[in-house]
Amino acid sequence: MFYINTKSIRQKEVILLRILPTTVVFCAFMVVTLISWSTTLSNNKIEQKKSLDDSTTSVSNYISQRVESYEDILRGGAGLFGTNQPVNEQIWENYFKSYEIQSRYPGIQSIGYTAIFPKSQLSSKIQEIKSQGRPDFKIYPESQQDVYSSIVYVEPRSVNNVNTIGYDMYSEETRKAAMDEARDNAMPIISDVVTLVQGKDTTDKQLGFLMFFPQYAPNSDISTVEGRRRAIRGFVFAPFRANDLISQIAAADSNEFGYTIYGAVGDNKQPIYESKNFQRINQSRDKQDVIKSIDLQGVKWQIEGVASPEIVSSNQRERGSMVLVGGILFSIFIATSIYILLSTRAKALAQKEEIGIQQAKDELLALASHQLRTPATGVKQYVGMLREGFAGPLTKTQKKLLDKAYASNERQLNTINEMLMVARADAGHLSMKMETVNMKKLLKDVVDEQRSTISERDQKCTLKLPKNEVSAKVDGQYIRIAIENLLTNATKYTKRGGQIRVELTSTRQKISIKVRDNGVGVDEKDKDMLFKKFSRIQNELTSDVIGSGIGLYLTKQIIDSHNGSIIFESTPNKGSQVTLIIPRKPPQTLEKISQLSIRP
Repeated sequence: MFYINTKSIRQKEVILLRILPTTVVFCAFMVVTLISWSTTLSNNKIEQKKSLDDSTTSVSNYISQRVESYEDILRGGAGLFGTNQPVNEQIWENYFKSYEIQSRYPGIQSIGYTAIFPKSQLSSKIQEIKSQGRPDFKIYPESQQDVYSSIVYVEPRSVNNVNTIGYDMYSEETRKAAMDEARDNAMPIISDVVTLVQGKDTTDKQLGFLMFFPQYAPNSDISTVEGRRRAIRGFVFAPFRANDLISQIAAADSNEFGYTIYGAVGDNKQPIYESKNFQRINQSRDKQDVIKSIDLQGVKWQIEGVASPEIVSSNQRERGSMVLVGGILFSIFIATSIYILLSTRAKALAQKEEIGIQQAKDELLALASHQLRTPATGVKQYVGMLREGFAGPLTKTQKKLLDKAYASNERQLNTINEMLMVARADAGHLSMKMETVNMKKLLKDVVDEQRSTISERDQKCTLKLPKNEVSAKVDGQYIRIAIENLLTNATKYTKRGGQIRVELTSTRQKISIKVRDNGVGVDEKDKDMLFKKFSRIQNELTSDVIGSGIGLYLTKQIIDSHNGSIIFESTPNKGSQVTLIIPRKPPQTLEKISQLSIRP
């Protein structure tokens, strides 16, 4: 009758007014966080790529600058042969020493001069060189060809370098191709990757390359390719060991950057140098790579650079994690704050609304109770007079009907009185008249009065009282109402054939009244509704029971007014037990207030 299923309503309100807005705000902030995090990671990748480009460009520039400086040395060497003064070993040695090549130009293995002459001059050229104090000179490897190119001078004159004197560079195609290109273009040319010659018999071979600068006959016409071919007399050259040249680059020792240099571009590219950490970085998952080409005096080299994420500063790398963690924490904080704010606001509005509704109920209850009590009391008087025979003798049927009317009107008056008591309790006018009451007698009278009702439902009620007298200073009328409500509820919500047990115990300070049944019980989730006004819990017996939903509420108000407490224990389908704990003597303040109160 008075039961309203507010649980589903509250769940919808929580979802729509709290959880949904909070979730939307949280998701919005998380989207911003993820975008910021993704942007930070992208910026790290961009920075990693930029650092890699800078490092690779640095290597490329270093190599280009070195090659340009070596070109100047070769041009100067070619210039020696363009004068009228003949060049010999001593002049070549002095030229070499003037440049301090070994200390200032790392990577150069040597600087030499190779003469070009046709087959017809082979014998005379060998004799010419022998006559200069080198009787053991000969050209190797021995071969039959139209043109020879023999190394004549080389500095520094280490054992390996001296052993290269006499080597015919035209006997090897890569060298010959670079020399012919330099001759035809009248410019320095770098060869493709070659195995450097360390001597006639040595097995110490190293990868490298050579730079050639053509030397023409003085005052010859070299304006055309044909003229250059006729005027060519030799080449000033410098062989370079790739490791010695490139290992001077500072970036070679970087732990975050590695590179490999190839001596050609395309399918035929051949590595001439690889930094020590290239393979390690190249196998990492988050590497960045780049490929650059270098134009070196007619030949293209290729640099493949790789960089690990550590090439970016640690502060920048950690920024992504900081953005993600900070964003998540901030999103949680904002969402939690909004949820708390919405919850607080919703609770305040709900409390305000509940107070307003309750006030309206109380006013309506008080008004209805007063208006109903007067006619109900009048009906009771007139029906009583008819039962007593004031209007003449009654037949059995008339008396039976009047008895039922009287009982029905009595129940109505009880309900009206309960409502009036609730109204007074809510208004703070529930006054107590404290007096010493025999609790054994009071409890026995209540149980005896309801035995007929209990018997009608085939129930059994057991009353357990202590042997000694038990008295307490209470308001007997109100305590009686409280016990009646508990016993009535136990009867209503216990099936036919059930059992009810009422027990009284006491100590020096308090008394306990227990009412136990084996009825339908109450689920844990519904216990909060038990002592609320106009609340009835739905169960299998609710539809068969008439009630106003204020009995337990009034009971709690009465016990609270006595400074007592109520303990409720229940198990669904097994029964319930309600324990009233009442002080045997009320506090002084309560007793003084009760003496001043005016009973209704």
